[in-house]
Amino acid sequence: MKLPYGVDAQEFANLKAWAMHPANGVALAWHAGWIVFRSLLFRIRPRRSWYPPTVRRQLAQVGPFKPSTASLVATAPRPPGPSRIRLAIGYLEFVDYPDWRTTFEDGEQYVSLHRWNWLLRAVSDEAHPASFEWGVAMMRSWLAAMSALPEGLASESYTTGERISNALMFARLRGGSWKALPDDIRQALVEMAVRLAHSLEYYGEQATGNHPLNNARALYFAGQCLERPTLTALARFTIEERLGQIVTVDGFMREGSSHYHFLFTRWLLELHAAAVEFDDNVLLRLLSGPVRQATARCLFFLVPGENGVWAMPSIGDVSPDCEPEWLLDLPWSNLAAAQSPPPPRHPGVLTGWAGLWPRGDAGVPTQTTEPEGLKAYPQSGWYRLDWNSWTAIWRAEAGGGREQASHAHQDFASLVLYKDGREVLIDIGRASYQRVSHAGNHAVTFAAHNAPLLDGVGPMLTPRDRFLPRSYRSGTVKVSSRQDGEAFVGEIVHDGYRRKVGVEVQHSRSIRVTADRVVVSDAFVGRGEARIDLHLQWPTMPNSAESGFTILRESVGLSDEGEEFMLADDDGVSGWRFPAYGTKAPSVTQKFTAKAQLPAAVHHTIQMKG
Repeated sequence: MKLPYGVDAQEFANLKAWAMHPANGVALAWHAGWIVFRSLLFRIRPRRSWYPPTVRRQLAQVGPFKPSTASLVATAPRPPGPSRIRLAIGYLEFVDYPDWRTTFEDGEQYVSLHRWNWLLRAVSDEAHPASFEWGVAMMRSWLAAMSALPEGLASESYTTGERISNALMFARLRGGSWKALPDDIRQALVEMAVRLAHSLEYYGEQATGNHPLNNARALYFAGQCLERPTLTALARFTIEERLGQIVTVDGFMREGSSHYHFLFTRWLLELHAAAVEFDDNVLLRLLSGPVRQATARCLFFLVPGENGVWAMPSIGDVSPDCEPEWLLDLPWSNLAAAQSPPPPRHPGVLTGWAGLWPRGDAGVPTQTTEPEGLKAYPQSGWYRLDWNSWTAIWRAEAGGGREQASHAHQDFASLVLYKDGREVLIDIGRASYQRVSHAGNHAVTFAAHNAPLLDGVGPMLTPRDRFLPRSYRSGTVKVSSRQDGEAFVGEIVHDGYRRKVGVEVQHSRSIRVTADRVVVSDAFVGRGEARIDLHLQWPTMPNSAESGFTILRESVGLSDEGEEFMLADDDGVSGWRFPAYGTKAPSVTQKFTAKAQLPAAVHHTIQMKG
């Protein structure tokens, strides 16, 4: 039997046992029926029927889609410029023009060829940035080979929206004006934009995520740059609706990913910059609060790393749109300078996306010092502890909320840990979105994080686990903190294991931080017998000279203890980390197993050498 995407065999076995109770069985049957019914609706109802009412009404003003009859200027020899373009994974090299019909095994690699983000990368990454003429010739070459709206994935909505946005931003950056593109390319972009307006990525409350906002970014640029005011108005309504849905009360993008929060903030900053230049006070009012909050929340994920280089843990999915490093300098960009409290001083030249928008006088921040202690955002599920040069970041979101499209992983209470900016405990990221990818699917699970499992079941499910009934994944969580002499203690208490059949247990995880050590304690209070599997993900082998730290374990109420360190091997799963989409680097997975007669506890002490 093929399981629903994201549901592993252990969870499914527990779900079947849980459903043996009559009330639970009814809940599961109703939920499964609703999923099937909703899937059928997606197939038979037109896309616009899923639009929110305000967006649907404005779509009527745009009018029907009509293919263009305008002719494209013939492709000329390519002007001097880069002979490679950046894709989701690596580069595509070419001599004259790329083969635009190149196919790839990974769908994300394929669509990256057609999203035109390589236009911006040819400016930000190359020693000799691409000229405006080079970009125009490349766009014409693509259009001659593919047409404005080719069949298949090359014209799915997100890809079309990216193509529009990147073309018009390239015009602004290298042509000196949002409206600098020649008429034949502008007409092709109008055709793309009107089609996009009729295919915004709305799929109902449970399955609609950040994509309509990205669609709206393209429609806004197209409306303003191509003199299509109805598209501008549609974009504003869509932006307003999505900001009310995908931004938490604390300003985080709700989908549980550090990288996607940066990507989302990039979109807001680009929209805000365009609204300023087009003197659009309506959009500026809509964006004012969200863009400031989102920019400020980017600093939540940044850790001052070694040698003055800033680091960001790869919590949740890693987008194929760009590697995290390309967005790392975002808070220091000229577009972000006025949007949030000034970040700590950047050590050098801005690179990546931030380098596209040179830092002016307003963008030079003053030095600030973040206060030590716990930064808690319980309504968003994010927590950060800074103490004695240690930084710990974790998620603790209750799992009973409304199902939602999400880029979160099963990472409840799984912390990443730094000392003086040096990685100690890591999140491995995600290798791939392909459903046939064993490594990509594994990276989402509890076993790929720094979390304990009871009989193969993780501590708390998330709203991402929408194929599971809300009553099954529900639970409560409480996070508290206190100062204990020179130590700071953060504690997570939850009842997410309540869904575990045959075991009554409450789990608490405490993180005690002193100057030279961190003690992570997992306590299981309840009755019954269970197997504990606790995984820890390290950048390098603990206790080695290279690691710089030692790990010591103590336990209570456990027997038959075992330990295994898994290094990088050919299976591409344990012992690997994924710093960007489609790339991997060796790491170390530690797996501790034991039999527990509850109550029980296990303590791991991480101590720096020297």
